[in-house]
Amino acid sequence: MAVISPQYCSPYGMEMTIVKGFGRFTVADMSGNVIFRVRRSLFNIRARHRLYNAVGMPLVTLRQKIMSIHGRWRAYMGDSSYSRDLIFNARRASVLGGKVISELNAYLPANISEHFYDFKIIGGYQSSTCTIYAGNCVTVLAQMQKRPDLGALSISGREQYVLRVSPNVDYAFIVSLLIIFFAHEEARGASLFHHHDASPFGHF
Repeated sequence: MAVISPQYCSPYGMEMTIVKGFGRFTVADMSGNVIFRVRRSLFNIRARHRLYNAVGMPLVTLRQKIMSIHGRWRAYMGDSSYSRDLIFNARRASVLGGKVISELNAYLPANISEHFYDFKIIGGYQSSTCTIYAGNCVTVLAQMQKRPDLGALSISGREQYVLRVSPNVDYAFIVSLLIIFFAHEEARGASLFHHHDASPFGHF
């Protein structure tokens, strides 16, 4: 399932670590080799994040829509912001807040009506987990969980996570969705990723 590029689809699936700091984070394989870097613009009227590959080439630019009741984000190819380069839209599943569980829906450009979602992201405060589903909300594409101790990969003062992506799923796309999910949770002011409870991964 390629959304960004087929080169980011592994037939064996992927297990990665995410090390998150202020305004940026790094995604690496389990050997510590950097796969992606994420940077956030701090001098922009609206939130903007950019996903780079290991050599610094921009892959995806994510922009938050101003004054959107659903907290809508748009993802564009490379460093573009043109509609022709739109990859997907994402927004809150509901305008109502206060839920323990956060849900975001993502839509491919062909899904103009948005009567149904193409992907769903669900995270829970108490479990410190995030799961990404295909449109049927049955097929698990990826799971992320906070992991307090990553041994040699541990970096003091930074939040750390393990991300598992199912076989043949575009992991650049998955990371792009997680960028939006992190931003959404930070905006709520009580991020599920700051909770210290943990529960084991389920099986794909």
